Amino acid sequence: MRTVSGAMSTHLAGDTTLGTFVKIKRRDGVLFGFSDIDIDIDFDLADGDGEIGYESINGYIRSNLKNASGFKVDNLEITGFLDANSMTQNDMRSGLWDLSEYKFFLLNYDDTSMGAIKLSSGRFGKISAKDDIFTVELFGLMNRYTNTVVKPMVLNCLHDFGDDGCKMKDDPSDWVASTPYIERPTSDEGTGDVVAPLTQNFYNFVCVNSGTSDTFEPIWDISAVGALTNDNGVTWETVFARSALLTVTSKTDNGTFTSTDGSSVFILDHFSLGRITWLTGNNIGLKEEIISYDGAGEFILFEPMFFSVEIGDTFDAFVGCDKHILTGCRDKFDNVFNYGGFPFIPGNDLLFRTPNAPPG
Repeated sequence: MRTVSGAMSTHLAGDTTLGTFVKIKRRDGVLFGFSDIDIDIDFDLADGDGEIGYESINGYIRSNLKNASGFKVDNLEITGFLDANSMTQNDMRSGLWDLSEYKFFLLNYDDTSMGAIKLSSGRFGKISAKDDIFTVELFGLMNRYTNTVVKPMVLNCLHDFGDDGCKMKDDPSDWVASTPYIERPTSDEGTGDVVAPLTQNFYNFVCVNSGTSDTFEPIWDISAVGALTNDNGVTWETVFARSALLTVTSKTDNGTFTSTDGSSVFILDHFSLGRITWLTGNNIGLKEEIISYDGAGEFILFEPMFFSVEIGDTFDAFVGCDKHILTGCRDKFDNVFNYGGFPFIPGNDLLFRTPNAPPG
């Protein structure tokens, strides 16, 4: 059920001055507002994002909004001209607009104090751009219920590294003075603390003895993985950093490049199957998965970046996991308790085994 203000109800009973508006939150958090009227308007949709500007789009065309009861998906299609100040073809091709959130509503542009009539919300579907024209499919929130969600019983872990099931801290918080820290249990990162130093040294530190940290940062022992640092009674064990701020120092192409930062620290495959997030450069805000890390600073991405990677670009690299209970969960992260796979399912050979079967 939709609710409208009394003033809007009165307005709807006579001649109206309504426009259609769409608010978009791109996946990098940037907000955009568009309308089909011929002036720009600032409006606060009262959803926590504050007032934003809604830009009049030349040539903006929308299809009829189809609302349905039950579990049918609301859908809408918008077509318009690409604009260098908002929606560019390069941004669309790079994936920056994929899965953006939208809110579609009506508004009296002569008196915005009447409030909005909210029509639909959801996420972007298929996006296409051709000859300076873009077309976007918008799907309502019920679209999520069209997917079949099950937990398959498979050998490898089903969790994404760092999610609520995995429980690994992929970007540990900085160490804080005079703070109680809790020992991390063996094989379980569901409890216990892991910290990063205040100045990056390409290591993190796992609490192996509970206590309260000192009033000043300790001198971390980074002589080797497994080294111990005493911190006013808290004992920290040195491990490779789960994430690192790195800089491109050379490149082969947009999917293969090298960072010599930390190259003397991180071992082969430390970042393999992890991900990067670009902090500066042409790809700022974009993310991509890492297919391999050679231990000498070379990264190879699953897909080349759409925009050019340049020497001096900075990025966050996050550690990867092969989702195997032995090489990943046990040996690399000591987190077997939270493994999300089923490594002990009997295989076909055991399933079809019969009594007194001949050997071989």
